[in-house]
Amino acid sequence: MAFNILGLMHPILFSITQVEPVWGDLSGGFDRIADLADMTGRIRISINEKAELRRAILPVITPLSSRSSMALKPNVFFRPSHYTSCEFPFRIP
Repeated sequence: MAFNILGLMHPILFSITQVEPVWGDLSGGFDRIADLADMTGRIRISINEKAELRRAILPVITPLSSRSSMALKPNVFFRPSHYTSCEFPFRIP
């Protein structure tokens, strides 16, 4: 969306706006969907059903996967070779 707004600020479009108004449609085309509320409601219900199913399956899968994964994982410890830090905002003296 920022790219579109910057495009509307281009000098050529700015000169056109001195003569006539320029309309920028920044809705992403959602105004063309007839029943947007109904469609998003159905999608939300579908996502919530999948989430409930996964929440129900997780306690059953977790003990099984943790046992098998612990047998396959070797105990490897490593130390980072260097430490990096980046302070933001940068301090200018």
